[in-house]
Amino acid sequence: MSVENKKDKRNGEETKEGEIKDKKESTENSKKQRYIDSNKSRRKDSIKPEKEESKIKEKEGSKKEREESKLKVREEKDDGRSRKRRYTHSSSDSDDDKDGKERVKRSRRSEPSRKYESSSSTKVERRHFYSRRSNPPPLPKVDLAKLAAGEYPIHKIPTKWNLSFDSKELTEIETIKKSKPKIRMQSPQPIPISESSETESSSSSPTKAVRTVIGNFWRVKPPFPRAKTIIATDGTCLSLFFTDKYVFSNHFPADFTVNGIAYSCSEQYYMRFKAVYFGDAEIAESIMQTSDPKEMKRYGRQVEGFDEEKWKNVSLQVMKIACYNKFTQNKILRYELFRTIDTTLVEASPMDRYWGVGLSMDNENIRNPSKWRGENLLGYILTKLRDHLKKQPVYEEEIKQVYTEFDPSVV
Repeated sequence: MSVENKKDKRNGEETKEGEIKDKKESTENSKKQRYIDSNKSRRKDSIKPEKEESKIKEKEGSKKEREESKLKVREEKDDGRSRKRRYTHSSSDSDDDKDGKERVKRSRRSEPSRKYESSSSTKVERRHFYSRRSNPPPLPKVDLAKLAAGEYPIHKIPTKWNLSFDSKELTEIETIKKSKPKIRMQSPQPIPISESSETESSSSSPTKAVRTVIGNFWRVKPPFPRAKTIIATDGTCLSLFFTDKYVFSNHFPADFTVNGIAYSCSEQYYMRFKAVYFGDAEIAESIMQTSDPKEMKRYGRQVEGFDEEKWKNVSLQVMKIACYNKFTQNKILRYELFRTIDTTLVEASPMDRYWGVGLSMDNENIRNPSKWRGENLLGYILTKLRDHLKKQPVYEEEIKQVYTEFDPSVV
């Protein structure tokens, strides 16, 4: 081979080796670049969550601050309001209080929702308003001496109803349909009264007497719970009652007779006359056979041929007859009626808006007659009946005894 050919071979081999080296370097460089890029991405990934966590913490802190500021504004608004609030202070939180402010311990019923609570160390709790189910605020007390002296104003009874107790109003109304003569009305046989009870009933103090034996199993003895006397917003005095434990209720057991028929309570007379008025003798008999006022009321709702408009025209007079005979024939109950003196009787029934006021005794609006939801017809009937009996000369001694109990100087 010539010298030139040898040189060409050497140059070709060198070029091949150089190309191979370049390829190796390029692959190594690409690997290094990939490694560097992967490390950078890893570093970025590790940096991102730290930044995000810091941002989230900042957002949570701002939210907590906003919630606390909102709760503080609400507390300031609650302080400015005139509505009453109920508080119970806890001794465990007194050490953590700041600026001398006592924290409030919420009751289970008035506990606010979870969204208003903060997880920070300084707890901010909402104040809650006065609950009707809690203990009501104390009412102004009635001075009995002033009440007996007539210093309190008298509540004006509406004149849209005929509440007089004339002889015409106390006579029974004729029925629409005559009941069947075959059915005989049977009244419950009362338990005989002992001699000791008769001597007690004839004594001078009526509160110590045992007057009547009601139905087949009831025996009612004094002292009875007295009506709750309060001062209304207009300055008048109100005597509240509800349920059969008060003598003013129609369900309270009291024996009396009307036209030779014996009744165990005024509810029995009212419901029995309702059945007889519309000619339902079977219901009338079942009412007379029972001694439970609730059953009497249930039977009264099953009267056939009942007409509400016709009954409304008559029901007021029927109730007046029942109340008149109930209190004129029972000395102890009449004495309790006279003890209300010049107050206005109020049936505090939250369900009844015709005979009652449609409010309970614990309701704040019961002190304001303009906010009553019902007519209070039973209370007005008893008030007018008391005023009517006070004018009768037969009951002068009983009235004097009541006034001497409150203030002897009045008599």
